[in-house]
Amino acid sequence: MTSGATRSGSKKRPYAPRMAPEERREQILDAALDVIVEHGVGRVTVDGLAKAIGVTRPVIHSQFTDSNDILRTVLKREEARALAQLTEVFESVGQIPTPENIAEMIRAYLRAVLAEPKRWRAILLPAGYPPAFRKRLQRGQKLITDIFEQIARASMPPNTDVEMLAKALLALLLDAGRIALEEPDDFPPERIASFTASMAARVLSHDQQV
Repeated sequence: MTSGATRSGSKKRPYAPRMAPEERREQILDAALDVIVEHGVGRVTVDGLAKAIGVTRPVIHSQFTDSNDILRTVLKREEARALAQLTEVFESVGQIPTPENIAEMIRAYLRAVLAEPKRWRAILLPAGYPPAFRKRLQRGQKLITDIFEQIARASMPPNTDVEMLAKALLALLLDAGRIALEEPDDFPPERIASFTASMAARVLSHDQQV
């Protein structure tokens, strides 16, 4: 029997390269995000992640208590990064909701979505998320709605239902992102943005006439 084999004749599993704790933590979270996107939340397990990145269970447990801890952390991480992307989108677009500005907002948003498809699939297509995680997503959506309300109150006519407008804009963002992810060939960002601009022009023109 050779020195590199076990008694059964099979070779030992090679060790994963050593990493700094923070790097290992990010590697685990990246692997969890891959599982969420490809197989759903229910398939995120300590054993599965350990196998995926080539480490033992104790390595995973050195960073996280269990799979729920991993899920909470990866969702929190991706939520924060998504909000940072959206902040850049809002800051790059004018505060007055003209059709052109709304179209540019959609373009910038879809560019952000398509630049990080795994992140946005986990956020926009959250199949199987338990109530606690859905509640976190809802909190993030409320932050976006509040931003839309602030813009609408400062720029739209006094008789505008800013709450409904904000919710409609949120629904538009969410659906546009889903369409861009699921049907990118048929619905590229420019097509979605152009349609949005034409619809916004009709709505804003109507408001000015009223």
